[in-house]
Amino acid sequence: MQIDPYGFEKVSFKLEEAEFFLNHVRGAGEDVLPFYVSAFLAAARSVRDSLKRLCDQLPEAIDWFRNEDKKLHDSEAHDRFRSLRNISLHEGENPVNAWSVELYVDNGSVETITRCHLCSREGHRNAEGNVGAYDDCREHFGVLLRLSLAARGQFGTKLDPHGITGEAFEGLRTRNGTDATRH
Repeated sequence: MQIDPYGFEKVSFKLEEAEFFLNHVRGAGEDVLPFYVSAFLAAARSVRDSLKRLCDQLPEAIDWFRNEDKKLHDSEAHDRFRSLRNISLHEGENPVNAWSVELYVDNGSVETITRCHLCSREGHRNAEGNVGAYDDCREHFGVLLRLSLAARGQFGTKLDPHGITGEAFEGLRTRNGTDATRH
């Protein structure tokens, strides 16, 4: 199987797309915040999907990615973001505001279901916008950036034959203050 020579450039593009929406989350007013968070969630998911497609092209990267992806899925934070993305994309719900429903079960008891949400909490907002939502999204972005850097570090030119993304990744890491060594 031949590796897409521009595969890591595609991963880098998806990271930059997620970063674009992340930056808009920071300064967004309450009226547009849900739109930027929703766009960030979709873009962030596409980072993981692009990296998976690339790793699937290299036999020795398949198991590595599967193991890293399992760690990602075992993370409560990632699970929350995956749920948020699915709720936003598939059910059309606003990913920023919480809601809950009381259900009366057959035995007469009441069960409350609270949707997973990214809080726009009072006191987590300042002149730069919704800091609570921004901090949560930024943390998730850092996880995806570190995963991408780890893949590139592990497989180097096997996955990135042209070595074209080093500067792009470094720029993303620097702009977002992400410690790429933590993974």
